[in-house]
Amino acid sequence: MDDFMTTLLDAGVIVMQVGGDLKIKGKSGPTPPELAAQIRERKPELMATFNRGEELLLALSSAGYTVRLEPRASGEGYFLLPLGQSRLPPEELEGLFDLYERHHDDALFVVLLGLPVTETGGRDVGRWNRGHTIRPMRLAVGHTGA
Repeated sequence: MDDFMTTLLDAGVIVMQVGGDLKIKGKSGPTPPELAAQIRERKPELMATFNRGEELLLALSSAGYTVRLEPRASGEGYFLLPLGQSRLPPEELEGLFDLYERHHDDALFVVLLGLPVTETGGRDVGRWNRGHTIRPMRLAVGHTGA
């Protein structure tokens, strides 16, 4: 699935889960037909990825964290950095860490695929890092931005 998600990111496609369905938008108009066909064909996988990613983002938010996108040390790609003070009791933190390990990449794709594409072809990471506080996942899964 990672290769397909990377293809979507590279194509500049915006994908969001809204009301249990996928909404797709090309960076400058309609999604190319061959890519749209792949998205339809792989919809169950995409929905599963979105569900796992949203599960992590909701868990982090509920625990009191906000989430920033930070560049990887290698310079290739990003990772999700939880910030803030946890509201969870210490005995529940291990479960949250486990969820982070299992679903980090899914949550990263949810966030990145929901961000608009900049003029240089990258995703508007600054919009994400400026635009959320308590419920960071809403930008990625329900809105095209604002």
